[in-house]
Amino acid sequence: MRRVLGHALPRLPYDGPPWLGDAELDRVVARVADGTPAQVPVGAEVRLHGTWRTDRTLDELALDLGGARIDDDAVRGGHVQVRAVLGVDDRVVVERVRGR
Repeated sequence: MRRVLGHALPRLPYDGPPWLGDAELDRVVARVADGTPAQVPVGAEVRLHGTWRTDRTLDELALDLGGARIDDDAVRGGHVQVRAVLGVDDRVVVERVRGR
């Protein structure tokens, strides 16, 4: 929400300006406030950043590491970037983990 509202950088949406209008912002804020879950876009490519934990999670997010390439610079407890695809059942299917 901080990025959508412009309180943190980079501001969302990434392809703005123009940014979201007041009516659109009100809808987003209301949806977040009432806890309405978003539809998971299966097959969407994502890049995530966070701490690579000793249990091979990213900030406690479970990862499907099946055939993932894990670079040598991805050290436990360090900051990493994860390239992944969203799978069915909210799985994060990892393609690559690298240190940042």
